[in-house]
Amino acid sequence: MKHNFYKAFEARFRGEREEIKKRQAIYLPLVKPVCKKHPQKPVVDIGAGRGEWLESLQEQEILAEGYDVDKALVEEAVGYGLQVKEEDGVEALTKMPDASVCVVTAFHVVEHLPFDRWMKLIREANRILVPGGVLILETPNPENIRVASEHFYLDPTHRNPIPARLLAFGVEYGGFERASIVRLQENPCFASEVRASIHQVLEGPSQDYAVVGQKDGDNDLFEQIGDSLARLAQGLSFEETVRRFEERLLAYDRYLLEAAVREEKRDISALEHAVHILKEELDIVHEALNGLQTSHHGLAEAFHMSQQKPQTLYGQFIDWFQEVMNRIKK
Repeated sequence: MKHNFYKAFEARFRGEREEIKKRQAIYLPLVKPVCKKHPQKPVVDIGAGRGEWLESLQEQEILAEGYDVDKALVEEAVGYGLQVKEEDGVEALTKMPDASVCVVTAFHVVEHLPFDRWMKLIREANRILVPGGVLILETPNPENIRVASEHFYLDPTHRNPIPARLLAFGVEYGGFERASIVRLQENPCFASEVRASIHQVLEGPSQDYAVVGQKDGDNDLFEQIGDSLARLAQGLSFEETVRRFEERLLAYDRYLLEAAVREEKRDISALEHAVHILKEELDIVHEALNGLQTSHHGLAEAFHMSQQKPQTLYGQFIDWFQEVMNRIKK
């Protein structure tokens, strides 16, 4: 059961061979220039597993050999015609001469090792690499919260996640001139988005990352590898992902504020319209009051005249009566 556990585990959770080869193909431009300049010096793969990387190198006619401590996986890799030995890879490096290897790779190995062991791997790799030689260390990315809290512990042989900046510092401290962080398996659509959702904060950052170290001593190779690194998609850091999430929150706040302003403007416009209608109605009332006031003046004058009219008739009657009496007397 112990002999076959990790082989069965890899088959269930690692992914199909072609899928793994496709993922690892991004490293070929980093490897080819060194291998082309030193064709007789091999690529050494620590923790070769089922041998997908070695198979890719073989297809490129690059000399390569691997080491793994799991017997069942070694047997599977050998069954594919690959050069893999059942041996501790770190100890295998200690037996190799200086500047005898063009590239050292270790895919998902350092997270299985205690600190002093992966630092020993780095130091020994630096010693055995040719000038300008390359070290590639790939490991799960703890910036991805889902990976750090769940996926990482799915493998019972994992020790602890290693932050990218720590591993890069270890590579520099181990003597490498360059230590570049490359985040892997990131959704390309996510990389182009300006804002991030909470789901992307939790699971958006790359599931894996690699630290690519390069030994000094060959300026041409240093420049070529630098160009290849620049062309690789570097992936988003956790800090950048959080910044994009905060931008999403700020954009939502701005939207709510603008909506509130629009609503307030609509309320003001409605109030202004109501005031305008009320003013028109007040003008009508004022006009009616003016009409009533005019009518009141007319009635008052008519009343005044009605009071004066009987007196005028009486005076006219007296005058007429006196005239009649005067005529009679005559």
